[in-house]
This record gives sequence, C-alpha cells and structure tokens, in this order.
Amino acid sequence: MENSVRLGREAQAELRAAIDWYAEQRVELGEYFWREVDKAIALIAKSPNAGTTVPGVSPEVPVRRVFVRKFPYAIVYLVYKNEIRVIAITHLRRRPRYWLSRVK
Repeated sequence: MENSVRLGREAQAELRAAIDWYAEQRVELGEYFWREVDKAIALIAKSPNAGTTVPGVSPEVPVRRVFVRKFPYAIVYLVYKNEIRVIAITHLRRRPRYWLSRVK
C-alpha cells in the first residue's frame, strides 16, 4: 500500500523553480529532472522510511530526506500517520537547512 504524499506550498514553488531553471538550460533537462523527482516521490510513497535522517537536525525532529538521482537536490519530508508531507525540494549546495522553520 502506498502512502499519500503531499507537497507543501513552498516545496511546490521550489520544484517549479528548479524545473524551470533546468528547462532554460535544455528543455529535455527540465523534463529529466521532473522524472527523477517523481521517482524519488514514488519511493517515499512506497517506503517512507527509505529516506535518511538529516545530519545536524535533532533526532527528535522526525524529518527525513531522499536524494534526487543525478541532480544536487534532496526531497525533505515528514511522515505523519495518514500522509507524508514534503516540506522542501532543496538544492544540496545552497543554504543548508533553511527549511527547518517549516518543521512544526
């Protein structure tokens, strides 16, 4: 059984910005990025615990991340009883842990 995965508003905006940026470089690159993100989200839906904990974040904060294959991005998410909430689609080399304020 797959879990419901919901992208938060900020994560949606980050995803759109990344797709747009890659598409500006090469149209097919934007599409390829989207496919890799979609695969990572499918993995999260199927196996919520497949993601790793985030270094430097307290273990009391149940946040996990899955890396996007072939791109310097990670999908940061929280697992709740009835759904998985993606709180960030984060570039791995920019502003580390800027998304911590989204964890409640």
